[in-house]
Amino acid sequence: RLKLYRGNFNSQKYRLEDDINFNLPQRIKHLELMIDSYEKDMRTYQEHYEMSDEFTLTINHVDYTSRKEAGAALHNLPPKKVGEAENFLIGKYLGFDLMFHREPYDKYLILKGELNHIIRFTNTIQGTIMRLQDAPNDFKENLDEYIERLSYNQTQLANAMEEVKKPFPKEEELKEKQARLNELNAQLNISGKNTNLAAS
Repeated sequence: RLKLYRGNFNSQKYRLEDDINFNLPQRIKHLELMIDSYEKDMRTYQEHYEMSDEFTLTINHVDYTSRKEAGAALHNLPPKKVGEAENFLIGKYLGFDLMFHREPYDKYLILKGELNHIIRFTNTIQGTIMRLQDAPNDFKENLDEYIERLSYNQTQLANAMEEVKKPFPKEEELKEKQARLNELNAQLNISGKNTNLAAS
């Protein structure tokens, strides 16, 4: 039973070593990159938002200051045709490239900065414009979530590095039992040999 316990202990230790050497560092690196990207996109948004006195959306080289007209221009973009690219640049919004993604039965806007921020079209002009304007408000919430996940994974890594140092807690007991078992086997082997000699 102790051997089985040690086998499980060693398996857990190997998993911890994989987490320490590969899984957690890769996860942490990804989270750090996401945090850096969100911080850059937040700066882009804040800089252009502070400089902008009014709503401006550029679509196909035309600057729209009317939300209604901008929304109409977006909703009048043609649906995808066979063989055409799914994503293409249509304009600018608050320092971000504005991409148009289209599928046979759906359309999306993409604010392209360090990351792609996807906005699904609604059924109304006003609704789509509201989603576009609200999209940057999610940056801070998403950034905070990634910061929290980074902190959690860093703690997991620190805990794993401490846990992997711990020896098998019943190693001495296992050694003692193994030694007694070896001694017993040796005695049985000697008894067996004596029996064979007597029979001869």
